[in-house]
Amino acid sequence: MTRIVIALAAVAAAIAPLLLTDQTFFVQTALTALVVTGLSLFMGYAGQASLGQGAFVAVGGLTVAVGTVTLGIPPLVALVAAPVLGALVAALVGWPLLRLRGHYLAFGSLAVLLIIQTVMATAPLFGAGVGIFGIPPLSVAGLVVTDQRVYSYVALAA
Repeated sequence: MTRIVIALAAVAAAIAPLLLTDQTFFVQTALTALVVTGLSLFMGYAGQASLGQGAFVAVGGLTVAVGTVTLGIPPLVALVAAPVLGALVAALVGWPLLRLRGHYLAFGSLAVLLIIQTVMATAPLFGAGVGIFGIPPLSVAGLVVTDQRVYSYVALAA
């Protein structure tokens, strides 16, 4: 029964971008589901509380923004590098942080999130509270992606 529900959800998710006129909400929902899945694994299966999951998402987002705008890295390369760098930061932070348990772990992860937010809000490289503008669209082999549906399917693939 569970497999049938999963198959129906996958088919519905694959068809949804074809029916929607604006893909923005769909892409944001798919990416949020990706973050929540990671959080569910940590909190549900490992039984640990984390309040700083957004820190690692921010690291991935900053990787794409700074990589493409400031460093001139191709968008596809930056998109592939984002989860790798996010995972590296998570491993570096997690190594000492996962020695904590319960509320201490939750507050320690929250501290990491607040530190990253503070750096993002003050460092000019990371937008200094205003944001990073001019992020180029995704391009593959010189072909620029202009159709929003492609972004929907990239989010679903992730």
